[in-house]
Amino acid sequence: MLNSESYHTMIGPNAERYIRSFERSRKPHLFAGWNTAAFFAAPFWSASRHLYGAVLFYAAFLTAAAFVESFLPAWLGLSGAFVRTPLLVAVPFVFVHLLFGVFGNAWFYRALEKKKYHPSNAPIFRMSGRSMRAALIAPAAAFLLAAWPLITLLEWQYNPPVESGVYVYDEERTPTPEGMLDVMDDPVFEKYSGSVNLFYAGPSLEGKTLSYELFYRSGTDTEPVRTFEVSLFSTGRLSLDLLDLADPELDTGEYELLVYLDDTLYDTTSFYVNPPAS
Repeated sequence: MLNSESYHTMIGPNAERYIRSFERSRKPHLFAGWNTAAFFAAPFWSASRHLYGAVLFYAAFLTAAAFVESFLPAWLGLSGAFVRTPLLVAVPFVFVHLLFGVFGNAWFYRALEKKKYHPSNAPIFRMSGRSMRAALIAPAAAFLLAAWPLITLLEWQYNPPVESGVYVYDEERTPTPEGMLDVMDDPVFEKYSGSVNLFYAGPSLEGKTLSYELFYRSGTDTEPVRTFEVSLFSTGRLSLDLLDLADPELDTGEYELLVYLDDTLYDTTSFYVNPPAS
């Protein structure tokens, strides 16, 4: 019986409240009511009730969430314009706390049943009642183990290699692209702010001539702006100056870039130069 003295001893403080929650549920091992303490203080509540597996699950879940978040921009095809927001951290944090609030009582019930009918030989798993010492020590130990991978993942972001093609970027704001997150899908630059640079990624240029034609679009018309060719490189990666945004004569609007290998069109891209912000 749940009201037996053994259950009161195993639960400790607030035994009556937990027992009422268990008795109200038809299947307390699956759901036994909402637990506010578990929601707000998930790892500390779990440790205080000797649910050490739940503490490890909490730390592992947040580490896994940080791992997924590091790959998310690349998986979603986002570009260098993507900026991490607190929302990406808040969503998994709130979600795991909801899990503890919803299922905390059920996990506690299972642990009580296991202690009663299948007691462990290890003293740490035979402990009953509530322990404030465990509430502090166990989460601290779990997070010390998870601290290095968690911090590393929060600071690191998966950046897949740049795909073959032609890109434009601002060298003063962004270094030479090393991955797809460093290039913009719809490049927009601001006049009097930095420069526009061309980045080529593709076959080796050894024995080939790379050239480009830059046009300014005015409605349906195009005006040639600049042509250039180079044949001194043998690498498959190359950066070239394209436009000086500080040039007062530079027109704002849409530009189109055509890049050739020898006489064959290799790739095209377009970008915008906006007026300076007021």
